Amino acid sequence: MLTAPLWGELTTSTQKPIVERVIGLHPGLTSLIPLLTHGEPIYTNGNDCGHFGKPSRVIRRKIIYMNETRANHQTWMRQALTVAEQALPLDVPVGAVLLHQGQVLAQAYNRRELDCDPVGHAEILALRAAAQRLERWRLTETILYVTLEPCPMCAAAIQQARVQQVIFGAYDPLMGACGSRYDILPPTGPLPVLGGILEQECSGLLKAFFQEKREKPEPL
Repeated sequence: MLTAPLWGELTTSTQKPIVERVIGLHPGLTSLIPLLTHGEPIYTNGNDCGHFGKPSRVIRRKIIYMNETRANHQTWMRQALTVAEQALPLDVPVGAVLLHQGQVLAQAYNRRELDCDPVGHAEILALRAAAQRLERWRLTETILYVTLEPCPMCAAAIQQARVQQVIFGAYDPLMGACGSRYDILPPTGPLPVLGGILEQECSGLLKAFFQEKREKPEPL
């Protein structure tokens, strides 16, 4: 378990900018990402917070959210990249890894072409596999790592499945539903979303796939 200062162990002068940052910008994730991913993560146990009062449940949830360091995020994203490579050469190489209580619950890669399945995205397949394994559709206490920003279909499914947190690699300006094109899972929304983890590696895999597709002659 990572060691980090509890909220009640911080001085008032340290607590103040944290609370002001959350309240001033938005009670959402992006306001905490620069603070918590490039320094020590901060946990809250709900202790007294001096004259600022006890942080709201929203603020506490956003702080607890970043209980994984950037290095850990990169480790899981690398695993998602390894999964994504299994989609080659037929499908777009996107991989998803779903964690439950720190353990891999399910993982999947795009299979739309392979299975002739219009909804065969990595996220959808990972959610289905996880639900079957847990024998319930509510996937609470889960973290989804995916190499590409989820599309509207996958973002809606993630919401419906009650996934706790979404972390993705490459941004998708054409179909991304986490703020790039659509706002189904916006960075400032109630469901914590973090993008850009190993972005170059994730986008590089996709670019190489489409470059090869363009250069390969179409069958007669």
